Amino acid sequence: MATNIPFLKFSLNDTLIEDRSIAVSYMIEALRIFDHYHFRINQKENKNSKTKLTLQKPPIKKEKAWWHEYYSDKRKIKDREMFS
Repeated sequence: MATNIPFLKFSLNDTLIEDRSIAVSYMIEALRIFDHYHFRINQKENKNSKTKLTLQKPPIKKEKAWWHEYYSDKRKIKDREMFS
């Protein structure tokens, strides 16, 4: 689309949201939609499988939880804190 309006010269999908609370709301919604479609794909792929699609059980006392590395690895701690 050709236009003389400077902010429309690139892509209409690129948007700058300067209000942090609005940007966070949009990001949360984007992640919710992504998770929803990821689940639907897994569910569809699992229809032909004999195993049932279930949530992961919590770890037993001596096992490490799936999220343990996000609280012990310095890089992952930084990522978790920055994006939370």
